[in-house]
Amino acid sequence: MKLISIAFITAIMMACVDASCNFKLTSNSGSFHSPNYPNNYASGKCEYKITVPKGKAVQLTWKTFNVGPSKVNKKCPGDTVSVYDGTKDKNNGIDILCGQEIQSITSSGGNLTIILDSKSDKKYKGFSASYTTIDVACNGMTLSTDSGYIASPNYPNPYPINSNCLYKIQLPPRKVIAIGWLGFDIPFGQPSNCQDYVEVYDKEPTESSKVYRYCDPGYYPPQFTSSSNVAYIKFVSSSTKNKNHKGFIAYYRSGTRQTCNINYGTATGVVTVPNVPSLVGQNLDCKININAKLSDIINFKWMEFGSDLFSKPDSCQNFIEIYGGDMTASNLVSKKCNSKTGSSVSMNGTTAIVHYKIKNYNTKKNFRLVYQGVTTGVLHKEIIFKNATCEAIEWYYNTPSGKVISRTSFSCSSATVTLPTWAIVMIGIGIGLVAITIFCCFCANFSIIIKGKCLGYRKM
Repeated sequence: MKLISIAFITAIMMACVDASCNFKLTSNSGSFHSPNYPNNYASGKCEYKITVPKGKAVQLTWKTFNVGPSKVNKKCPGDTVSVYDGTKDKNNGIDILCGQEIQSITSSGGNLTIILDSKSDKKYKGFSASYTTIDVACNGMTLSTDSGYIASPNYPNPYPINSNCLYKIQLPPRKVIAIGWLGFDIPFGQPSNCQDYVEVYDKEPTESSKVYRYCDPGYYPPQFTSSSNVAYIKFVSSSTKNKNHKGFIAYYRSGTRQTCNINYGTATGVVTVPNVPSLVGQNLDCKININAKLSDIINFKWMEFGSDLFSKPDSCQNFIEIYGGDMTASNLVSKKCNSKTGSSVSMNGTTAIVHYKIKNYNTKKNFRLVYQGVTTGVLHKEIIFKNATCEAIEWYYNTPSGKVISRTSFSCSSATVTLPTWAIVMIGIGIGLVAITIFCCFCANFSIIIKGKCLGYRKM
């Protein structure tokens, strides 16, 4: 009943657009404004629907914007401007703006709908906006607006075979990018052997900068926060005939980072020193708070280090610390003073702090550290060795990345052991090494695991 009521109310609200304030724009570029602009607009609801030819996307830019009070606790207390990616459908992506928030937007296709909703008696000037179009391309497409939507070819219809698409998001310096997902439908596969998949890259589309590969239609990929103003989404489809799978639609939002301290609230992210010229030459003492919601474990993997960061590793003059909770000695999980990138670090919990100190900072003393939240699922049991008196049991989680070993046990009954002591010791050591190796490397693809799946959040 609750879902029906919400849908009914939404339908009623959408039907209440004033007929005299309903505009359709169909040229490849144009401008529009709120009623009476630059004078105050009256209460009511106005709709502006932009439709451009297939193969085009709409880039919307605000010239001026003032519709009353700004957001309080991420919610608009008064008048709003809602921007839909496509038509005014509650299942489509939506940006809700208010106050004097100016956020340029790129649509995923040829439709963009803007709705001004004024319910208060207070009067405001409203807005003036313009739009233009860009070609939607599988390769060579760069999105530079504050926010936007990216979809696989033909979405929401089945995507073509033999696609190899690379989408670049490039924002102004000092910006970071948050990526999320509104739809995801491709054939299931293991990340190491995906036929069709998406990949997310931080900063550049190279193997060392790949954050994760994803190919599980049951769950959305993990949300992600970049380390800089550049990120990439790659989509690959195989030569296998695709009959039913739609592909994906993703969204991104921009954020400003002006200091070395920042809060991360996404399931995955990359930590780095921000590209802020004023930090050069300073002694940095910075703290990054991470809240990987719905996670039981946070896994960290070193991506790269600047050539001068650890020039004096023995003295630990420059270092990076990872804390599981508050910055107390008992919560210290790892302290990094050398440039070895192969090791990973895991800790229990949903929150962490990355603390680093760098003397006389310059860009050759930067680093990148990727983190991902991991939520455990159904624990499986497998006997990996057994004879008349002894057995070894492996406890693991099934994930698209393969088995994730939780623990391994080795035990013998009270009866006389038939294996020589050296054999039992070697088996125990071997099992331990396998468990350690798999546990440390299971996130090599940087795929987030939730309830045995590789995901950021479950589909609704």
